[in-house]
Amino acid sequence: MADVNLITSQDTIEAVFDEYIARYKAEYDRFEEVVGIFPPEVVNAGTAVYKYVVNGLLEDTAIDAGTTYYEKTRDTDVVAGKTYYTESAGVYTAVESPAKASLKDYYVAATTPVGTSSGRTYREGDEITLSHFDVTKVPLGEVNFIPYRFAVTAQAIQRGGVQNAFTRIVDKAYKQLRSDTVADIFNWLNLFGDATTSAPASGSWNLQQLLAYSEEKLLDTLETANENDTDIIHFLNRGDVYAYLAEATITTQDLFGMTYLENFLGVNKVFLTNRVTAGTVVATPVSNVKTYGIDYATLNNTEFNYRTDGYGLIGFDYDKEPNRASVGVYPVRTLTIMPEKEQFIVRGSMTPLV
Repeated sequence: MADVNLITSQDTIEAVFDEYIARYKAEYDRFEEVVGIFPPEVVNAGTAVYKYVVNGLLEDTAIDAGTTYYEKTRDTDVVAGKTYYTESAGVYTAVESPAKASLKDYYVAATTPVGTSSGRTYREGDEITLSHFDVTKVPLGEVNFIPYRFAVTAQAIQRGGVQNAFTRIVDKAYKQLRSDTVADIFNWLNLFGDATTSAPASGSWNLQQLLAYSEEKLLDTLETANENDTDIIHFLNRGDVYAYLAEATITTQDLFGMTYLENFLGVNKVFLTNRVTAGTVVATPVSNVKTYGIDYATLNNTEFNYRTDGYGLIGFDYDKEPNRASVGVYPVRTLTIMPEKEQFIVRGSMTPLV
């Protein structure tokens, strides 16, 4: 009978996995802390992720008794005999043949029996005008479940020992898992290929102007949407920045596989990466960055045995493969990073758009 205190090869393998799971979580936690995003939301594997868009504004109007006004219909199907209207430049036109598919664009007319007002136009004694809000549920996609498989052979173990063989191979795999996670960020940033703000046709911007004008564009977009988030994260091409770094005393740090700068050319929270096209910048509010992990317990309640962390960001499983004289290792990447609102991503260009 083996001594209960004996460290087995299985213990060594699992300790290697635990080390890299802890490292991944520690690097992510640092990224989360510096950027200021919320911790990941843990959901079941394959669960669809939604964003919730709130439509509507606080009413600031005054309406006299007997006045006809129009408001978006709340009907979920066309009501026979009811008149629906469409709006164009403030003019409402009755729809001859209303269709259910177009209900979201229809208005209905109502006559106020009493005077109503609200906001800055409120009149003493009036009924306070009702403000209308609604929440639209919009799918964003599914949380990642991206599995891999590799083998650590008996020969590799014999040459370097269990810990050495597993540590070196898992280290290589780990770096790719982290790099793939970073690539996910830019998969959605780069969905928007055309710059939304760019240098004028008569000239070009330098890097400082590019950052300034792009942030101005984003802040204007946020203000128009009645958002007050001024905490912005920026992504720049590394080559665009290094000319400045050679001549300035600027502290850089590595953060989740990216180079990170604070207080660079008048803006905060700048990440350098070759995944952003040279001559451009991408900016978005920190609050627009959402992260998700999966609940591995759901998988492990079946026949899986993934080792993971509390957030469910990555996992490792393994088994013996005697027919290949190896140990099969099954890493899976599940951390998902995506934006909530596409319109709050601004791309800027140093040169005019052609």
